[in-house]
Amino acid sequence: MRKLIAASVIGAVGLLSSQAEALSDRQRQTLEIVFKAAFAGTQDNCPRFRLRYRDVGQELLSVRITEDDLKTPEIQDIQNQLFAKTALKWAQNPSDFCNAAWQLFGPHGMYFRQLLEEK
Repeated sequence: MRKLIAASVIGAVGLLSSQAEALSDRQRQTLEIVFKAAFAGTQDNCPRFRLRYRDVGQELLSVRITEDDLKTPEIQDIQNQLFAKTALKWAQNPSDFCNAAWQLFGPHGMYFRQLLEEK
């Protein structure tokens, strides 16, 4: 059953019961994008910029993923796997990784929604 969920941390409201549906390919792709941007824009992994939480929230809601959905075991597993892969790429060359993240998610990036901003 679908229900209205207040997604306070991401600053929006969306619809999806985490038990009601399996993740679609589009949802999985969006999670991959968001988690890569989150890795780059948090914990000073890329110290020149930060994550735009409101835009990340909008991106997730555009595929009907809410804050509550992010707490499900399935999405937590996806996040852990993606963060591990992303951390390996970052560890090989943090500067190249951060430059690529900025070119993809920055204000004039190739991705249609800006997910990173300068500090």
